[in-house]
Amino acid sequence: MKRLIPSVVFGLALLLLPGLAWAQQGTVTGTVTEAETGEPLPGATVQIADENTGAASDAEGQYRITGVPAGENTLRVSFVGYQAQERNVNVPAGGTVRVNFQLRTSQAQLEEVVVSSYAVEEDARVTGASESVSGEDIATQDVQNVSGALQGRASGIRITSQSGAPGSAFDVQVRGQSTISGGTQPLYIVDGVQVGPENISEESNLSPLAGLTPSDVESIQVLKDASATAIYGARAANGVVIIETKDGGGETRVNFNAEVGSVSPLQQYNILSASEWAEHEFLKAENAGIPPAAIANAFGIPSTNPEEVSGPNWYDQSTRTGVTQSYQLSVSGGDEQTDFRISGTFERDKGQVIQSFLNQAGVRANVQHDVTDDLTVSSKLNAIQNKSRGTIGGGAFINSPFWASYLIRPHLKVREEDGDYNLPLEGGGAFNRNIVAQEDFNTQSTDGVQVLGDVSATWEITDWLSARTLFGLNFNDLSEKDRRDPRLPNNADIGGSGFVSDTRELDQNFSQTLNYDLSPGERHDITGLFGAEYRRQKTQFVGADGEGFPLFVFQNLNNAATPAGVNEFETESRFLGFFGDAQYTYDDRYTGSLTLRYDGSSRFGEDTRYGLFGSVGGSWSISEEAFMEEVGFVEALELRGSYGVLGNSDFQDAFGNFAARRLYGGGGEYSGTAGIQPSSLGQSELTWEESTQINVGLDYSVFGGRLSGSFNLFRNDTDKLLLGRDLPADSGFDTVLDNVGEIRTEGFEIAFNTVNVDRGGFRWDTEFNITFQRSEVLSLFDGREELRNGQQPGGDLYRVGEPLGQYERVPWAGVNPANGRPLYKDEDGNLTYFVGGQSAEETYGNNLSDYYGGFGNTFSYAGLTLDVFFQFDYGRNTFNNDRYFIDGNFNFNHTENVTEGFWQKPGDVSERPLPWFGNRPGGTGYNSGFFNSSVYMENASYIRLKQVRLSYSLPSSLVRGIGIQNATIYVNGSNLATFTNYTGLDPEIVGTAIAQYPNNERITGGINVTL
Repeated sequence: MKRLIPSVVFGLALLLLPGLAWAQQGTVTGTVTEAETGEPLPGATVQIADENTGAASDAEGQYRITGVPAGENTLRVSFVGYQAQERNVNVPAGGTVRVNFQLRTSQAQLEEVVVSSYAVEEDARVTGASESVSGEDIATQDVQNVSGALQGRASGIRITSQSGAPGSAFDVQVRGQSTISGGTQPLYIVDGVQVGPENISEESNLSPLAGLTPSDVESIQVLKDASATAIYGARAANGVVIIETKDGGGETRVNFNAEVGSVSPLQQYNILSASEWAEHEFLKAENAGIPPAAIANAFGIPSTNPEEVSGPNWYDQSTRTGVTQSYQLSVSGGDEQTDFRISGTFERDKGQVIQSFLNQAGVRANVQHDVTDDLTVSSKLNAIQNKSRGTIGGGAFINSPFWASYLIRPHLKVREEDGDYNLPLEGGGAFNRNIVAQEDFNTQSTDGVQVLGDVSATWEITDWLSARTLFGLNFNDLSEKDRRDPRLPNNADIGGSGFVSDTRELDQNFSQTLNYDLSPGERHDITGLFGAEYRRQKTQFVGADGEGFPLFVFQNLNNAATPAGVNEFETESRFLGFFGDAQYTYDDRYTGSLTLRYDGSSRFGEDTRYGLFGSVGGSWSISEEAFMEEVGFVEALELRGSYGVLGNSDFQDAFGNFAARRLYGGGGEYSGTAGIQPSSLGQSELTWEESTQINVGLDYSVFGGRLSGSFNLFRNDTDKLLLGRDLPADSGFDTVLDNVGEIRTEGFEIAFNTVNVDRGGFRWDTEFNITFQRSEVLSLFDGREELRNGQQPGGDLYRVGEPLGQYERVPWAGVNPANGRPLYKDEDGNLTYFVGGQSAEETYGNNLSDYYGGFGNTFSYAGLTLDVFFQFDYGRNTFNNDRYFIDGNFNFNHTENVTEGFWQKPGDVSERPLPWFGNRPGGTGYNSGFFNSSVYMENASYIRLKQVRLSYSLPSSLVRGIGIQNATIYVNGSNLATFTNYTGLDPEIVGTAIAQYPNNERITGGINVTL
């Protein structure tokens, strides 16, 4: 019995111990979400510090940790790409405590990976220079073209809009202009498929990337130096832009976004009213000794009393505040074997000009399936249909609403008393076309279909070796129509006209790669790939036009009385490349890389169509060194360097695909017999432009991620420039294309991000980047020191030792106080009334930036986020053609500038000469002198408030009860304010600075809901 009692007590103790232990433990539960969007983060790791216990969040972002020691504990949560968080929590014995985490995107480390279309590399081991923008940042921007999401937000990348028309393309330059006549746009790759930046439309400026919905984009990465881009060889001299779209996975999610807003012109010229214009024209006439009645009679002005003259504002009549709408719906999810994401989009945009619009509807399907443990197949397909109606802009066209609306004589009315259009504009001179009627009656339309996608298969051969096969396709079919209505007087003589065309572009990519990842020792890592790639680009065009339609309602060409012409052509180019790269990393500290690519192009001569390109690079992760262990404020510090030689074969826009070949074409005839004639002399040794690039960079993250950024120094020397070399006149040709000349672009980049405040749920982040660059012509050909406009496309003057594409003008010297005449300088610096002959010519800069970038601040608190972003571009100069015509001495309408500050009497020190009708004797005519002098040369530098976005994510407790995971309402404003001394409409879109379609101010609001 005595022995039994201890045994019973011992047994009862064993039974009670688990309960006693449980009584000393508790449970921690909660959710992990993304701070800015409220989206759940599945797979986040939640751990009890100093304890070997934890859990991962599920598809809902929820976690549960049991068996947590009662009392004070430190809870830590981490997720790749986000800042880790720690929180002290008091766990009650036998109870449960709930702790929720909201994680923010990590800036405490350098970016995790760098993506190419062939492989993925860890950023800490990358030797090249690159920039990236995440899908979250892209989705919050109000852009129709994903290229616009990079504007001002990435160093070394200068982006300018080509037009303010809906869906228009952007000019993108990576580290400046490294060619004179070749293409300057980077190589675009969308999900592994190469996409040309060229606009194939004749009637619109629609971007080939306009069909890519920003909400579908996972990331955009720009590769900037030789080490990062050499794997693309002969097409990489201008940089590479890699766009990755979103994949599916996890629990099924439905997302819907709806947005609506207004589109209005940024600004307009302060043009004269009809009475103000009449008064000024009569003053010009009186100064020239012409009776005002003669001017009134010639121009159809109803009275010589300006106060009795009235008329419409033609700009207001031809433009409007447009409406923009966009809707996106996506469904994503998957299981252990299959991931999917399917999305659809619909957009409707009405432009600034009456009757103009762009409608788009599309669908995207991204699917990935694990056939076996070793074989994965995937498909990414995007199909988009668009329809647009455009207008005339970007040139001195008398029927352009961006030119004629300012120049039409303002006493001329738009409509007659009975409501019919005033046709033609009697007394309008050259501008006698009613542009409001033109926009109503004429049609410039484009109907397009684009299919962009790829299918691929990846085979994991071993744990260190894999093979990937990819076939990509970019197909565009554009049907375009240009209808000139017979009701308009300028079309009536021929009974109206019509032009119809169809352009079909097929771009096929095929690549095969073999990737390896070896770790022969604990401190040694070797990665790389070998591959081959083939690309075929083919464009087909057929067009026809006719004249003489019985009525305006009959618009098809079969109704035309006279077939006016037929045009058809087909062009094709092919590329073949073999490539490989290797990267060795020792102890996660030292990395060296080598890349080689052997490319061939059908565009070059038989003996020179193949070229070898490559790069070497290295990086040193200084922060991984032992001596940095005591430097606690440094999380990451990496030094990079690279050298390489790349190629540029992108010159088809200027010279076509067959510039290396001797060509013959039809069109010649002799005694009525059809024949052929030589059309191109050919150059059998024509080859690639070559760009030698050097880059040194430093990446850093300090103070717990509060400050992170990068510095880069670069130099790009391009030789073997494709230029037209002069030929003797008896050759039958003016020039022959040859590889001659060399230019240099160099500069440095600074970028940083800061977390200024992160306390009590309030956070303030700042981003800033700036790029300084300059260019220089190093050499030309045949001992020449300069090339002038007309000999080469794209610039006024190229002179050895000076920047590219400078403007050259006679110096404007102001107005003579004695007589009100315009003054210029001759070659000896003396004042003169004449332009030409012995006049001096000086350079006045170019249209390339000296420095550019962007800066912004983001403030967030309790689901409310305010983002304010500015973009700037400094150092560009241009000749303001708009002002030359509107403020010059032409007898059309003007801005208010012409009525202010002009010379009136001897002794006046004025900015403008005496108003004069026609050419004033005794000197060069006003308009000729103005055009050839520097009077309208302007600096087009600017700072623009590019975006303001205010959003509010509704509390989860409010929306999840009705099955909604997240709901965000927002309002966006784009191009809200511009600070500049430029007197044109838009300093961003200068070009020739004549009749440009300016950017617009956009105000939109929307809602984003995730189920």
